[in-house]
Amino acid sequence: MIQFLGRFHPLIVHFPIGLLIIASFFEVLTFVDRWKSLRSGIVLLVYIGTLSAIVSSVFGYFLSISENYSGELVDLHFKLGIATSIFSIIASILLLNASKTGYKNLWGFRLILFATVVCPEVPSGTKLIKSG
Repeated sequence: MIQFLGRFHPLIVHFPIGLLIIASFFEVLTFVDRWKSLRSGIVLLVYIGTLSAIVSSVFGYFLSISENYSGELVDLHFKLGIATSIFSIIASILLLNASKTGYKNLWGFRLILFATVVCPEVPSGTKLIKSG
């Protein structure tokens, strides 16, 4: 069962990345008053992105133990995947806290969200696919 779920990692790994990139883009748009209405969509994108990042990390772990992946590049990919999940969890918590104040203070959320999107995860995953 673990091997079966692990093999979905390459398929689902791009879903949270895409959601968080779109949320970041929409967040930048909200700097202009006319785009403030995007807030509810951003909230949904961040929460679903966080949940799917966690699932993707778990499936990646399953893949690594079932297919016997090892090496420095796998370790880096694993650590960056966990970092992405943790950063997205922190972004979700900060967004939830901001919602309680009417989204008055979003700078911490924005900083963490943008750091999550910029996290250098993609290069290690691409190298793993090409070398494997």
